[in-house]
Amino acid sequence: MFLAGSDRVEDASAATPARFVTGWIPNWSSSAVIEGTRAINGGYANVFGEVSPFGFSAVAADRIATSGTEGNLTVAVTSLRNQGLPVLPSITDGTGKLVMAGILANPATRSQHVQAITNLVVARGYDGIDLDYEGFAFSDGRSSWTSTRPNWAAFIAELGASLHAQGKLLSVTVPPIWDGGSSGYWVYAWPEMLPHIDRLRLMVYDWSVSSPGPVSPLSWQANVISYVTSVVPADQRSKVQIGVNAYGRSWATVTSGTCPTNASLATLGVQMESAAQLAADNGATPVRDASGELRFTYDVSYTGNKTGPTPAPLLPTPSTYANGTAPIDTGVLRPALRLNSGGSTTCTVRRTVYYPDEMTIVQRTNAVIQAGLSGIAIWALGYDTPALWAPLSGIDVPRGPGGPGPVGALDSAAISGAGVVVSGWALDPEFDLPVTITVSVTNPGQAQQMSGPIMARDLRPDLTSYPSRTHGFNAGVVIPAVSGAQVCLHARGFGLAASSPVTIGCRTV
Repeated sequence: MFLAGSDRVEDASAATPARFVTGWIPNWSSSAVIEGTRAINGGYANVFGEVSPFGFSAVAADRIATSGTEGNLTVAVTSLRNQGLPVLPSITDGTGKLVMAGILANPATRSQHVQAITNLVVARGYDGIDLDYEGFAFSDGRSSWTSTRPNWAAFIAELGASLHAQGKLLSVTVPPIWDGGSSGYWVYAWPEMLPHIDRLRLMVYDWSVSSPGPVSPLSWQANVISYVTSVVPADQRSKVQIGVNAYGRSWATVTSGTCPTNASLATLGVQMESAAQLAADNGATPVRDASGELRFTYDVSYTGNKTGPTPAPLLPTPSTYANGTAPIDTGVLRPALRLNSGGSTTCTVRRTVYYPDEMTIVQRTNAVIQAGLSGIAIWALGYDTPALWAPLSGIDVPRGPGGPGPVGALDSAAISGAGVVVSGWALDPEFDLPVTITVSVTNPGQAQQMSGPIMARDLRPDLTSYPSRTHGFNAGVVIPAVSGAQVCLHARGFGLAASSPVTIGCRTV
């Protein structure tokens, strides 16, 4: 029974930053980390919602290894924390073909893996974790997907419950699905995952790999978004981010001649920040392709040997022995022969380069925002150009009223058995990630008692002022209460609001 109550209400007068960008920071070198944090440390931190440094690899059910170096990871994490950004490092699957599928198929080893990840996140004080387990899609083979899918869904449900019980977030990065569900990587079980995760990142890039073409055409992204909006309810689309490439590719095609051994014929990655200079260095003029990406070609001539040096043959060890040999017959000896390299040859190689520029990424971002999704996830931070961030920061992204700091309401509080049951909502208007709440109970004449962390991540369709409506809670708190006790809701936000919890509201029961 409610005898009194007070709730914090929405502050419609305050503007909030448009935090719709996330991305991954490579940590395989100190320069990669410096470049990956360039925009964050250079005045554009307020467009970021959260960031994922690459830092870990799952190498066994119960073991998560550091990838890169601890020093580089520390630099990246420190930069993010200094800007008040949520830190969700990425774990990749380093176990090998079908190994992770086997770990998840066994309930015991699956539980071990859940605990290993949870322990890592809690011990290091991260806000959550991002899973980037691509082996199911790209190495295990499609014939394994039918058996892997339910085990993956069970794993995500168990991991989500484990992390949320600690007040931690779960992000999952997967390749996309398109063509109404008939194309793509359905092994990752989107509908089954969605209730248990806080972020779904779709890697909408690498459309063209083996032959020249756009890395991520706008038409493909539109196809993926169409499928997303057909299977993800509108009130949960704020969980979804579209992966955007800040790199392109250069393909080689032999147009004439026979190439020597020194010819470069490999497909090469081209970072967005270096693509324009590559074109200028080769006298090429980029043009806008129908895909939305830029394209240019240039020719390279190679002259050199037809073949490489021929190794000397291995001579077998004689199987018979003799006590002596006949004298050498010098009349039949001939000089040793040296095999030549096949002579000189020349070829012409045409390089075809596709890459995104600032306009490409802005176009893709506008389409994502118009679809009501959370925003974009850039692979990789540091591949971009400094010129990208001013137009990105000018995109208008609705987040809802209030801020800085958490807002919400304690809708109800009631004595129930050995504790209290509370319901309401809480969120940080600058961010669309769920926030952590705690509940305090103060019985008359006694000291305040505080609950453990509770994630405010339940659906609240009535929160129409906010695009994201997954910020409700209905929880039991095992703290004894008597009539007249004061029950209060406290929420901890992100950014500048992360330093201390804010009291949202109190009720007397």
